[in-house]
Amino acid sequence: MKAAIIHIRALRILREAGYAEQQAHTAGQQPRPNTALLPALPWPAPRVAEGGTANVEHLPEDLLPDARPFIKEGAMDDCSLVSEVAERCKFSGKRLDRVLRALIPLSRFVELRVLHIGLRSRPPKWVRVTETGFIALGLTPPESTRPGAQCLHRFWLERVARKLRKLGYVKVLIDTAVAGKRVDVVALTADGQWDGFEVELQDAQKDLVHNVTEDLTACNLARVTVLVTTRSQAKKAARTLKEQLTKDLLARVGIEPLGKYL
Repeated sequence: MKAAIIHIRALRILREAGYAEQQAHTAGQQPRPNTALLPALPWPAPRVAEGGTANVEHLPEDLLPDARPFIKEGAMDDCSLVSEVAERCKFSGKRLDRVLRALIPLSRFVELRVLHIGLRSRPPKWVRVTETGFIALGLTPPESTRPGAQCLHRFWLERVARKLRKLGYVKVLIDTAVAGKRVDVVALTADGQWDGFEVELQDAQKDLVHNVTEDLTACNLARVTVLVTTRSQAKKAARTLKEQLTKDLLARVGIEPLGKYL
């Protein structure tokens, strides 16, 4: 009986919505959805920004209290490790687990992804606040807000640069142009030589050979290190470079796991 009543109400809503659309079409107007007939949603109604038409989404009012500061801390960087954000928020154990579960349905505000880097233990996760998330927090989205795949690449560039600075490199540049070619990371050694680092997240062997060759010849970098995610990828890269590079160039190339730079 209850299911029948719900079905009848749904049919009535559809009929009335269709009638409203037909009336608008007859008057030569663009049909608008009859929002008064739609059921209330758990999300607050989008508001129109002053002077514009862009909708601004808001975080749900019933959001877990600990989730909001976690998202704000995550917005401090392009993307961070979950463990780092949790440490800054002083969340751990079950408290952190509750926060992460609360963020799963909020993917349009904040992304949680696993770093597949071939680790034997449980792989780490990274967190990234999206452009929608920045606006919902009342913050200006950075220019570096990117789609997920590109952001993951940027995440690794930042990680590599941070590690190289700790290792004593005098100057480190990210995604910069050298002799007309873009290199993921270039770093200046204490003796005045520039080293290059290429982050390879996929098995793009053809592009790998081209990138390394250009880095060593056109860019005249002293050494190039290829950073890969898995052991199998490292083996493929080593085999490909050995087959297609001269011995002189090959002597200036190294291959390392990305996990080393976490």
